[in-house]
Amino acid sequence: MEWIAKLLPELWVFVNILLFLGFVGFYKSKNEMFSLYNIFNFSCIVLVFSLFFQLYWLNKLSSENIVSLDLMIGNLVIYSNGFFEIISKLLISIVSIFIVIMFGVYFGKGNEEFNHRYFRPDLLPLYLTVILGSFVLVSSNDFLTFLIGFELIAVPSYFMIAMDNRNKFALEGSMKYFLIGSLATISIIIAILIFYIYSGSLVFANNFALLGLDFVGVKIAFIFLLIGILIKLAAFPFSFWIQDAYFGSRSPYLLVISTLPKLVILIVFVKILSYVVDSWVSSILGLFSIFSMIMGTFWALTSNDLKKILAFSTVANIGYILIPFSVVGNDIISNSQALAINYFYILQYVLSTMLFISVLLYLEEKYDSSDLSGLRGVLSNNPVLGIFMIISLVSLAGLPPTAGFIGKFLLFSYSYTLAPILVWIGIITSLISLYFYYRIAQYLYVKDANADRISVGFLQFFSNSFLSVIIILIGFFPWFVINIIYFLSMSLLGNIKL
Repeated sequence: MEWIAKLLPELWVFVNILLFLGFVGFYKSKNEMFSLYNIFNFSCIVLVFSLFFQLYWLNKLSSENIVSLDLMIGNLVIYSNGFFEIISKLLISIVSIFIVIMFGVYFGKGNEEFNHRYFRPDLLPLYLTVILGSFVLVSSNDFLTFLIGFELIAVPSYFMIAMDNRNKFALEGSMKYFLIGSLATISIIIAILIFYIYSGSLVFANNFALLGLDFVGVKIAFIFLLIGILIKLAAFPFSFWIQDAYFGSRSPYLLVISTLPKLVILIVFVKILSYVVDSWVSSILGLFSIFSMIMGTFWALTSNDLKKILAFSTVANIGYILIPFSVVGNDIISNSQALAINYFYILQYVLSTMLFISVLLYLEEKYDSSDLSGLRGVLSNNPVLGIFMIISLVSLAGLPPTAGFIGKFLLFSYSYTLAPILVWIGIITSLISLYFYYRIAQYLYVKDANADRISVGFLQFFSNSFLSVIIILIGFFPWFVINIIYFLSMSLLGNIKL
């Protein structure tokens, strides 16, 4: 029964998915749905349990009594539970808890106002499925587990966008995301088939080791795998779905699809590229980086909707994240530094995005709009939300004293000696991006006598304040976090035996 103990967080989430699927069938009326929403809040306890259980296993892993938490078939590891995976799951659990808390501003308004909220009883099992898929994907060590985790994240995301089925933009965004996401899945399946033909195995290490050999088919397979991942990350030119998906999503669902899937897939991308040191892979990623930075930045300049600006900003930031990946080499120390810097940048970007959308939750709930012209001056009489928005914009723009600044500084300084052209493009596009972040602040803070004060609940105030403090503290004291991530990267690459 040892495997049950090793998989208890995943099994716990899976059991709760089944339970809440049963609840969905029993609760029909609006009042009963509101009761179901109160049960939905109980999912916080599920996530807290998962968080503490991961901490428990992390402690057990450090002891001499536990040799490994990995699931193995023979000598092959098919499901990893090392330090890298456990810390990543801890991060996923923490982010998930904050998302659940932030849901309250949209759904926790009381039974009398519940009829016009955009709550659907299907939301809870879908959200828990995303968390389960995140755990599976992070721990995957073979292509079959990878594909299962990938789809467990992707399929609920399609449905979440379409939750507001009275909105034609939501249905359009969901359909486009589904079609493009299907292409990503097909691309990954083709890659798996080609890899299996050459290696007869589904394990990452066995297949990626073939990239060092002169097999054209293996390189083609890895390109298909890259395309599948880059489609999900919305790197240019695979980013045409993102503006419709983001624009069509209600803010609480956007909070999920713009953070958890991106965070998890980027973590797994870090894990996959830890196996790969070929220069041709770096060159391909460099091209994707250039086009993503340029196109994401200039698209954002032409948009007047906060959700679309966030979507295009995501494209540009994916370009920044790909810069260190494009300069990896054969040196384990250098590769560990690249992976650590990328992990740090991913972490700060997800936190900044969450803070941005947490303010958008209030604005969309109050004014039913995410367009800048419809939100003119709305924060002029809301200093608390104004502070949260300023911190998120400053961090997304990469300005001090936030984590966004130190993240970009480390990313550019590390990559400059190896890829100065990419860094200069990144610097120029970052400077240009200051304009559309400034434009957001300009519109939202214009003095407007008709701006109503928006009340902020305690949990939302606490969660947003905590996010803001973390973003600023990481900006002042980044080395504590970076050293931990560097240690994890060294562990991932096998340089430190744990």
